[in-house]
Amino acid sequence: MASNVLCACLLSGQFSLSICVGAIIAACLLYTGGMYLNDWSDANYDRQHRPERPIPAQQISRKAVGLWTIAYLALAAGISCLMNPAGLLWLGLLLAAIVAYDLHHKNNAYSPLLMAACRALLYPWTASLHSASLSAVILIAALGAFSYTLALTWIARAPSLFKQRPIPMSALIALPAILWLAYTKGHLSIGITAVLLGFALWCAYSLSGLYRSPMDVGFTIQNLIAGLCAVDLMAISFYDFLSLTSALCFGALLISTVLFQQKIIGT
Repeated sequence: MASNVLCACLLSGQFSLSICVGAIIAACLLYTGGMYLNDWSDANYDRQHRPERPIPAQQISRKAVGLWTIAYLALAAGISCLMNPAGLLWLGLLLAAIVAYDLHHKNNAYSPLLMAACRALLYPWTASLHSASLSAVILIAALGAFSYTLALTWIARAPSLFKQRPIPMSALIALPAILWLAYTKGHLSIGITAVLLGFALWCAYSLSGLYRSPMDVGFTIQNLIAGLCAVDLMAISFYDFLSLTSALCFGALLISTVLFQQKIIGT
C-alpha cells in the first residue's frame, strides 16, 4: 500500500512529502476499513464455515466492526479532502471499488476485477492529490498494477489456474514490464535491466510455491503481494527515478510486506 502511494507521488511530477505521508496514512485507513467491512460482510458465512474468525468467535460484535469500518473510511476520506478536494472523484471511485468488493466477493466471478481496481485506483487518487491533471505514466502504472493484482487474485482463488493457463497468466504478471518497455520504446539502462531481472526472479521465486509438493499457495500469494513493491520500483526506474536510495526504499518495503504477512495474511 505504501509502495503504491509512494510510486504515484514520484510519478506525479510534483512530489510533496506532506501529501505523500498523508496519502500513505489515508491509504492504510482505507485498507483497514476494507478489512473490517470484509469481516462485517462475511459474518454469516464465517459463523458456518470459519468460526475462528473474530465476529463468530465473539471477540468483537458485528455492530462494533461496522462502526469501525465507517470510522476508518470516513477518516481516510476526510484526510484526502483536507489535502486536496480535487481528488474527490478518484477517492469516490476507490471507495466504491472497496465497498463493492467487500460486499460482493463471495461466489462472484468478477470479484478479482474489483480487487484489481482497488489496487489500481490508488495511483490516480494519489496523483490527484498533487495535481488535477493525470499524466500517461500514472495511467500506465495503474494499468500495470491492475494486471498484476488480477493475476495474483485469480491464482489465490484457483491455484491450479496458473498451471492450466501458464501463458496468459504469465502475460498478466509481466504486463507492467511490457507496458513500460512499450512506452519507453525499449529504452534500457543498466539500472532498468537489473530491476527487470530482479522482478522476473522474484516472480519465479513466488510462483515456485505452486510447484511444491504439497502445493504452497500461501507462499506464492504472500510473495506476489510483496512483489507489488517490485512493480512500483520498475515504474519509477523507467521514469528516471532509480537510485540507490529508491532501490533500498522499495526493497525495504518488499521485505517488510513479506514479514508483515507472517502476522496478518494479506488475502
